[in-house]
Amino acid sequence: MRITLLLTLVLAAPAAAGATPQLPLGFRTDHVVGEPFAGEPVGFTFLPDGRIVIVERQSGAVRLAAVDATTSELLTVIPGVEGRALERGLLGVAVDPEWPARPYLYFYYTHTDSVSHVTMVTASGDLQNPSSTALVLSDAYPLLVDITDSTGIHNGGTLRFGTDGMLYVSLGDDADACHAQDLESPLGKILRLDVAAMPGAGPGPPPKAAITPTDNPFPTAGEWGKLVWAWGLRNPFRFSVDAASGDLFVANVGWIWFEEIDLVPAAGPFGLNFGWPQLEGPRPVTEFGTCGEGREFTAPITVLPHGESVISAIAGPLYRSGSDPARRFPGNYHGDFFFLEFYSGDIYRLRRTGDTWDFAPPVAGQTGSTWASGFRWVSDFQEGPDGALYLLAFGFGELPAGLHRIVSTRMYRSEPAPDDAELRAAPNPARAGRGVELSAPSPTTGDWTVSVFDVEGRLVRTMTGSGADVGSIRWDGRTNDGAPALAGVYVARWETAGRTLRGKITLLP
Repeated sequence: MRITLLLTLVLAAPAAAGATPQLPLGFRTDHVVGEPFAGEPVGFTFLPDGRIVIVERQSGAVRLAAVDATTSELLTVIPGVEGRALERGLLGVAVDPEWPARPYLYFYYTHTDSVSHVTMVTASGDLQNPSSTALVLSDAYPLLVDITDSTGIHNGGTLRFGTDGMLYVSLGDDADACHAQDLESPLGKILRLDVAAMPGAGPGPPPKAAITPTDNPFPTAGEWGKLVWAWGLRNPFRFSVDAASGDLFVANVGWIWFEEIDLVPAAGPFGLNFGWPQLEGPRPVTEFGTCGEGREFTAPITVLPHGESVISAIAGPLYRSGSDPARRFPGNYHGDFFFLEFYSGDIYRLRRTGDTWDFAPPVAGQTGSTWASGFRWVSDFQEGPDGALYLLAFGFGELPAGLHRIVSTRMYRSEPAPDDAELRAAPNPARAGRGVELSAPSPTTGDWTVSVFDVEGRLVRTMTGSGADVGSIRWDGRTNDGAPALAGVYVARWETAGRTLRGKITLLP
C-alpha cells in the first residue's frame, strides 16, 4: 500500500536535465531570484513594497530579495528548526497585513522537540524601502508551540492572512488519519487565529483563548476546536486566499487515488468537513475505521486521479489581474484558479460556471487539460502584485533553485477611447459574450484589420480579412484565446488602406 509523501524524495532527486518549461503561446518564464541558498527554498511572501521574503526548509534561513534584485540576502536563521528528514523544516511564512504599522513576520516550522511552532517576529530597519535588504528580525514571540509532530510527515505548512485580517494555518494529520476527524486535535485542519492583539515580543505563548476569533465555527468545542476553520484534511500543504472574496483554495494531498482541490468559502457555510479518512476525493475509504462516520462531508471542487507522477498537488492563486500591464495575463484569465502537481510539474487551470468548476477551455499552445508543463519540484505558487504568477522551485527539476515568474507577452498599444467615434457598435452597450456589429460610416475595399483593446491598451482580439464594399464587421465578443471577454469598456480600431476608424464598446455583465 503506497503512502504518499510530499518531500521525502527530494534529497535523492537527480539534477535537472536542462529541459525547458512548456507554456501556452503568449507567455514566458523569468528566473527572478536565484542562488545562493543553503537549503531548499520552500515558501515566500511579498512585502507591500514588492520585496520578497523567502524561507528555506532544511536550513531554517529567512532571506530578503529587494525589488528587481536577482538574488537575496540572509536576514536570520530560525533556531530549533528540524529540517533534516522527510517533510519537516521551516515550511511557511506570512507578512502582517498592516505592515509597516505592524512590522511582523510569521513563521511555521517543525521544531527539534517533535512539535511544530507558529511564531511572530518583529522587523526593524528599512520597513518601506523597496531597494533595501536592511531589515533586522528580533527574537521570536511564540503563538503556538504544542502542535504534535510525531512522524515527520503530513505537517501541512502554509500561513496566509485572509481578507478578514485573520491568520490561517494549515496542518496535516501527522500520518494518523483519525486526527482529521477529532476536533480536539489541531491536526488535519485549517486553523483560524486572531493575532491582532499579540505583542510580537515577550515570553509567550498566549492562552489559546487570546488568539481565538469570536466568530469561529465551533465556539463550544475545546481550546483546539475553537481555533478550527475547516477539517477532515489529510495534508493541506499549500492553500491560497482569494484577494477579492477571501475564499480559501486548498490543495489536499491524497493517499492512493486522488489529489483534491477543496474550497472553503469566506461567506460560509463555516466549519466544513472534507471527509478524510472516510473519503479520498469521491472514493469511500475503509482502511482507517469509522472515525467521522455519519458526518456531513463537503466534496472537493475538482480531483486529479493519481498516476505515476501525480501524487502531490500545490495550490496556486485564484487569478486577479495585477497592476502591471506588461506582466499580467489577458482578461479571460481573470477569476480562474491555478494549481500544479509537485512531481509531474504540470500546471492546471480551473474555471467556475455557476457552482461548477471544470478545466478551462484550452488556449493556443496548450495540450489537453494541462495548461503548462515542466515545473517540477515547485513548492509555493502565488500571484504577485504585478499580475505575474510566481513559483518557488527547489532546483531539482527543470527550473533552477529560486523564484520564477510566468508573465504574459501579449501586445499592448495605447488606444484612446474616442468621445466622437467614427466606428459605430451595435448594440452598445452589449452583453458580454453576445457580440457586437462594428459599422463604418462608408464602405471600405481591400485588406482590413479590426483590433479590439481593453482600456489599459491590452490587445484582446484581432480580426483580418479582405473584400469590396465592406461596411460592417462582427466581433463575437471573444478574445484571441476564444474565451468570452469580460464586462468593461473596449476600444475597436478598423484599419484599411489609408484609413483608420476608432470606436468605443461597452460590455455589460
